[in-house]
Amino acid sequence: MDFVGRQQKSIYAQSKTTLKMEMLTAKTPVMVRKEIWTYLLAYTLLRTIMWQAVSKSELTVFQLSFQSTRQQFNQFLTLLATTVKRQQRQWHQLLLEQVATNLLTIRPERSEQASFETQTETVSSNAGTSLCLES
Repeated sequence: MDFVGRQQKSIYAQSKTTLKMEMLTAKTPVMVRKEIWTYLLAYTLLRTIMWQAVSKSELTVFQLSFQSTRQQFNQFLTLLATTVKRQQRQWHQLLLEQVATNLLTIRPERSEQASFETQTETVSSNAGTSLCLES
């Protein structure tokens, strides 16, 4: 398996656990596909929030906690869904600030550390590449 394949498998395994999708609940193939697409949409939304949170800082997205982003988003969800547009912008900005303060703890004994270093090197080498994660 090449480098990209290993990275994709690692990202999939981590997101599967974080999004609590180890066990799909759908019974039919059509509903299984819908459930998987829903999880992919949620994953993309959370990663977009992380990218937005670091866009105006010295941080990289790989320094942020995906799990913490999910928890912060869940806390802000009702506020974002039930307020007027002007307040939504304020809540959204506060969410981004909160996400940017929840950095990953570097734990050398964990396998994510090697993954973090590899991802950081990849991002550094692809500095000219533009990523579009807007939804």
